[in-house]
Amino acid sequence: FSSIKGPHLAIEACLRAGVGLDLVGDVTITNEPKYLQMCLRMAEDCSPEWDRSQGKQIRVCGNATRGNCVWWFSQAHALLHPNQVFREPLGLAPCEAALCETPVISFDYGALREKVLHGETGFRVKSLDEMIELLGTDAVASLDRRRCRQWVADNFSEERMISRYDELIREAVDGGGW
Repeated sequence: FSSIKGPHLAIEACLRAGVGLDLVGDVTITNEPKYLQMCLRMAEDCSPEWDRSQGKQIRVCGNATRGNCVWWFSQAHALLHPNQVFREPLGLAPCEAALCETPVISFDYGALREKVLHGETGFRVKSLDEMIELLGTDAVASLDRRRCRQWVADNFSEERMISRYDELIREAVDGGGW
C-alpha cells in the first residue's frame, strides 16, 4: 500500500461505482502503516447498490507471493492502477497483469500511455469520475483478454528491450539527433 500508487482512489472508485475490489499488498516496502489503516477504514464502507450476499465489497487481502500475484491477476476482471499522483516511469504491475490476460484501467499518465492501448488492452482515464463511469459499464468485459498478453509480450519483452537499447545506442553513437 503506497499513497503514490493510489489504492484509496481504487477503493473510492469501486465504492461509488458499486463494484467489488480485492486489494493485495502490504506496507513492507512502503512503510506507510497509517495509510494502510486509512484504506482499511475506507474498505469498511459499502455502496448502497452492493449486494451483500456477494460478501464484502472491498476486501484487503494482505501480502502475496509472486506466484499468488499471478493467480490474483489471472482471476481479476481488470487491474485498477489509479496512479494519479505518481507519473509511473515503468508500470511493472500493469505489464504483469496484461501478461495474465487482465486488462488495465489506469490514469493517462507516464508510462501507462505506452503500456495500455486504450480500448484494446484496457482503458486510460483522465479523472476519477471517468474511472467510476467506466466501471459501471461492460466495456472491460468486451475486451479480448488475449490481446493484453500479446501486446505486452510483443512490445515489452526482454528481447525487445535489448533490441531497442541497441537501436538507441547506435543512434547516439552516429550522432542521430541527440
